[in-house]
Amino acid sequence: MSVASKKNLPVLYFSNSYHKLYITPYIWHCSMQRGIYCHLWWGCEKVASYWSAVQHEIQIMLKVPIIFSPTLCLLHLYQQENSTIHSKKLLNYLLLAAKMQVAQNWKIHATLNIQAWYSLL
Repeated sequence: MSVASKKNLPVLYFSNSYHKLYITPYIWHCSMQRGIYCHLWWGCEKVASYWSAVQHEIQIMLKVPIIFSPTLCLLHLYQQENSTIHSKKLLNYLLLAAKMQVAQNWKIHATLNIQAWYSLL
């Protein structure tokens, strides 16, 4: 086998199996909305119910009311100035674990649950 044909072997293999890949613009969780960033991480019904459960648990842990928004959950931009540094660090850690749970279950059709979030903590 010549060097040129050895270089083209992965390209030929991939082009033969490329027809099996079907990339859809819809997200995997709900298969109803186009996969825009905000919908994937915040707006999907299944993910939104997960975030509301996370909000409830975090409010119980920190014992302060927290207004959840995409800027807080996804970008970690805090709007509450009366929070202590300790509670901000803990909130940051809890939100990172929640985002990790969403990322790990990206293509799974199962619902996100709080027990898996607790296992990441």
